[in-house]
This record gives sequence, C-alpha cells and structure tokens, in this order.
Amino acid sequence: MAEKRLEITLFIVLFLSFSYFYQGGGANQNARLDQIRSIVELGQLNLKPFAGSHDTVRVNGKIYSNKAPGVSLVGVIPYYLVSRLKSPIIEIFSTTFYHLFSCYLVTVLVVGMTCAWGGVIFFRLLGLFHADSIPRLICTLGLFLGTPAFAYSTSLYGHMPGLVLALISFYLLYKYLVVQPVAPRSRLYIFLGGVSGGGAVVFEYPTIFIVTVLGLYCVIRALLIRPKRMILIPFLLMGLIIPAVVLGGYNSLVYGKPFYVAYFDKTGLHAGYQGRPQEFFQIGPKTIKTLYQITFGPFRGFFHLAPFLILAFPGIFYFARKKGLKSLMVTLWGVVLVYYFFTVLYPYWYGGKALGPRHSMEMLPYLVFLGFFFVIRFPRLSAVLVGVSIFFMLTATSVRPDEYVAYPFRDLYFYSFLNGALSIRGEQTFIQAGKFNAFNLGQVTGLSGQLSLLPLYFFWLIGGFFMIKFSREKQDSDSGKDIPGIRPIWVKAIFGILLVILAVEIVNLFNQAEIRLYLEDQSGRGSFKVARTEAPPSDVHGQLTTGPFLEMWEMLKPFDSGDEIEVKIQHAVAGRRGGFYMVAYGDKNVDGKPDAELGRSPYLRASKAGEWSRWTFSAPTGKLFIGNTWEDEARVFYERTGWKKKDLSSTMFYSRQGPPVLTTGPRSINMTVEVIKPK
Repeated sequence: MAEKRLEITLFIVLFLSFSYFYQGGGANQNARLDQIRSIVELGQLNLKPFAGSHDTVRVNGKIYSNKAPGVSLVGVIPYYLVSRLKSPIIEIFSTTFYHLFSCYLVTVLVVGMTCAWGGVIFFRLLGLFHADSIPRLICTLGLFLGTPAFAYSTSLYGHMPGLVLALISFYLLYKYLVVQPVAPRSRLYIFLGGVSGGGAVVFEYPTIFIVTVLGLYCVIRALLIRPKRMILIPFLLMGLIIPAVVLGGYNSLVYGKPFYVAYFDKTGLHAGYQGRPQEFFQIGPKTIKTLYQITFGPFRGFFHLAPFLILAFPGIFYFARKKGLKSLMVTLWGVVLVYYFFTVLYPYWYGGKALGPRHSMEMLPYLVFLGFFFVIRFPRLSAVLVGVSIFFMLTATSVRPDEYVAYPFRDLYFYSFLNGALSIRGEQTFIQAGKFNAFNLGQVTGLSGQLSLLPLYFFWLIGGFFMIKFSREKQDSDSGKDIPGIRPIWVKAIFGILLVILAVEIVNLFNQAEIRLYLEDQSGRGSFKVARTEAPPSDVHGQLTTGPFLEMWEMLKPFDSGDEIEVKIQHAVAGRRGGFYMVAYGDKNVDGKPDAELGRSPYLRASKAGEWSRWTFSAPTGKLFIGNTWEDEARVFYERTGWKKKDLSSTMFYSRQGPPVLTTGPRSINMTVEVIKPK
C-alpha cells in the first residue's frame, strides 16, 4: 500500500511540475498544432490554411508536417473535446483565451501527463533491480526534473512521449518475459509492450533503434533462461502490428507509400533550411567538436546541463558487480553510445533552438539507469548532484528552454532567473497572446518574477514530505530496518533545504523590487560588460527617446552555422533608461524578413553613459538579423544614416509589437558584430 501511495505522489509531483509551465510555439510545436487543428476543424491531414511553421514537407502541392505523426494524432483527442466548448469559452473569455487554452491543454495532456506516467514506470523499472525507494526516487526525480527531460515535458515535441513509450515497452518486456513470465496476465502485458514499442516509433522515428535493441535483448535473455518462453513472442508481435498499421496508413494517405520518413524529404529540407539541404550523416573536421558539445560542452552538453549524469561512469563498476546483469549493462551502454554516435554525425545535431542535444533525448533513461547502482551505494552524494541538476533545469525551463545562446547558463539562464525574467518571449502558435505566448501558472494568477514560482516550490515541499513519509512506511513494512539514505538526520537535511528555498521566496515577497533593482544594476558587469580598452568607436552621436520598440538589421558579414556571434551595443545613458535586450532573429519563411526570434540577451544596463554591453550566441543556418529592443521609455543612440562598415544592412526592420517586418532606412546605432570561428 505504501508503494502505491508513493507512486501516486510521484505522479502528482511530476504532473504538477510539467503542467506548471507552458513554453508556447515554435517551428516544431506549430507544425504539430497546425495539423491537429486542421484535422479537427477541416477534416484533413494537410496544414492549409493553418501552415505557420517551416518544419513541413510539400507533397502534390499540399503542405504537411514533416514530423512523426504520433503527437498530432493523439493531440486530436483533447483538441476535439475542448473545441466542443468553443462557443461558451469565447463568450465568457475571448477567442485568444480559447486558442491559448487549447494549445496548453493539448501540451499538458499529450506530453505532460504522459511524462508523469513515465516517471512512475521508471520508478517501477528500477524496482525490478533494487527494492529501496530512496535511490529509485533520486534517479527518477533526477531524470525527469534534473535533465532536459524537464523542459521537453512542458513543450509539444515528440521526444518525451517517444522516450516514455520506449521505456514502457522495455519495462513490460523485461518484467514479463525475463523476470515474471508466469505472472497473471503476462501475455496481455507483453502484448502491450509491443504496442508501446511500436507507438514510440509513431511518436519519434529514431526510437526504433532503442525499441529493437532492448526488445531483442529481452527476447534473447528470456529464451536463454527457458526456451519454452518462445510461446510468449507472438503476443509481442501482435502488439507491434497495431502501431505499424497506424504509421503505414498515415504514410500511405500523405506520401502514397506505407514506408516513408519525411525527415529525409528534400523538399522539407529546402523549405526548412534556406534551400541548403545537407547529407544526413557526415564525418568531418567538426565531428570531434560536436562530440564535445553534446557531452561536456556549454552549448548543448548533457553532462554540462545535468551534472548528475556523470554518475553513469562510476556506475559501471557497481553495475558490473551485480550477478547476471553484465549483459544488460553492455546493452544499455551500446544504446547510449550508438545514439550519441548518430547525433554526432547528424548535421543538425544542435536541434535548432533547443536545450541540450534534443535528438539524443530518448536515451536519457538508460544513461540514468547506468548510474543507478552508484546511487544505491552513495545516496547522499547522488542526491546533492541531482539537486544541483534540478536547479539548473528549473532555471532553463522557467526562463526559456529553446535558445541558440552559446553559453546559455552564463549568458542567459542564471541572470534571467535570479532577476525574475521568466517565460521570456515565447513564440506564438496560431494565436498571438502577447506576454502569455509562454507562461507559468504563477504568472497566470498575477504573481511576477521569482514569486511566480512560489506555488511550485510549495508543491515540491508537500510532495517531498509525503514521498519521504511513504518511503519510510514501505521500509518499515518490508524489513523494519533503517535503510541508508532515509534516517531521521537525512530527512531533516532534505526538509532543511526545502525550507531554505521557501524562506528565500518569502523574503522575495517583501523585497522583490529592491532585489530586482540590485540585480539589474549588475547587468552591465562581468561577462556582459565591454572593457574600456575593448570598446569600439562610437560612430553614431544622435540620440532619441522612444517607447517600446524592436529594431533589427540583417547581418552581411559572412558566417557559418555553429560560429559564435558576438554583438556589442552602446548604452546612451546609464541605468534603466539606457537599458535594452539584444535580440537575434531568423527568416523561417525565406521572404528576406526577420520572422522567428532565435534568442535574446538578459536585460542589460550600464553604470555610466557610453558604456558598451556584449552578448554572444551560436549562429544558426540561414539569414541572421540582429538588433535590440526595450519595453519602457528609453534613451538610445539612433541616426538616419547608414553603417560605416558593411557588416550590416542599411535597411532597418522594426516593429512596436510582433516580428519586425516593417522597414525603413538607412538607419544605424552604435553596434558592432564579430564572427568567432570554432577552434
């Protein structure tokens, strides 16, 4: 009974955590949302007239999402249900609220709820190898809150549903083929394991590798233990047929053939990457750098983003000591390394605007599993590393996960998080919702800055209390002996940390304005401030005062994808009146105008008039537009002249709301741009 209560509490904590954040739209999310809307409202699979994403493919004059269809097909259910209430919702609230609520509900039910169940399944999977609850909780919370899985559980990508379904398949097959083949209803569960494995591929094509390798491992292991278990294999195959029929049927309707992967379609590449398609798997001079960046690098490295994942390496020693599990350890390492290998060779390994190497997301549970036996041996050290990783992921998830910033924690996440700049500049879906393009639920209730996370901390505090309580009850009922990691002093330490977090938030309640102003005053220092000896010459001397404004110029200086772009802009006056955000935009619909925000700096201020601030980010593929924006009345450098250098276009793209699609020129400010080639 205590185990069931613990699982229910775990599910609630994870579900509330994932549903607390909404990341808004983006090329990936919008391709799926547009297709969901098209199916429900028009009864068609093609996206017209809702095509608002470049992640598409053109077939016989019609535009389709180039994604695996799982998210779109399942998302039809919640979208259809809420569409039945469209009229009363619009009458009570507004059309904007209806569309925003629809997108949020689809994201929460298709991704958030699925991932919360995934946490329970992972907890159960670990229970097949070790009964103690605390090490299993450390690993489960570490995986779903301490890795990029946290951020992607709040956004409408296919990575996390695919990850969870592949995980469910492995759990069911290992338990009912290898561990408990004579358990009641084992044949039903093996059948469902096949359905889940095939379903993972319908959500995210690359999971076919994980499902195949781990499925074959379970089958071979079961047959080696007892050949008579061959009688169970047909149930697995029958389960695989259902998702295979769904995927084959979808492909036949869209592409005219049952076996087809739109990722390899050249028209999709042409539409999405400025007409410069590349071979899908390449080995070249940048391969080693890519390997570094997706492992330990600051731009996309898993071990940089989530330090506790490093436990997989010392975990080898403790995993290998477990009798009968060496073959499983080798298989899991094979899955992890091959997935990394494919990501390294993929030219778009960085995943566009992303947090971590998102094309490797599906192997994360197995990387965490490889460190599980180290966690059992050293629960305190492991818990500390998991706590650090959760903090890192909370900062990224609450600020803006999808970014091109070269040093995301240094240049964006930490400063923005501590400054209370949360849910910044979410992209719209098929509705422009202004500041609610992205949000957390605290902001919906009217809380701002760090205070908006206070309800989440409260949920975590209560959830942590009950998870520890139920863990102790389970331990008492199992053996009556203390288990390392849950003695009273350890429980007190956990609650001490949680109470400190709560106390900090209460202090923020009374001092938020003062704290925010103090942090803003630091924005011109450290890595963002340009030293006087490095300051460029000031070519523009005219100034003006203006309200909210966004100004951009196309970058003409040659650059390659992956280069670091360093932008420097001069402040006209000190303090808030001279502050701004630096912004980078791309051209997703290839019309020569900026229409997709790629990233933005923290809010930057100067302590003295004339100081310069810098911001670096990683260059994408295609055209690049850079500039700055501000929200209040500001004093800025500005002249009706062209640039002395030819690094930027003389035409200025601008707007007071939305993408900067209006043009004028010539215009210039005191801004310079440098391209830093990878070493």
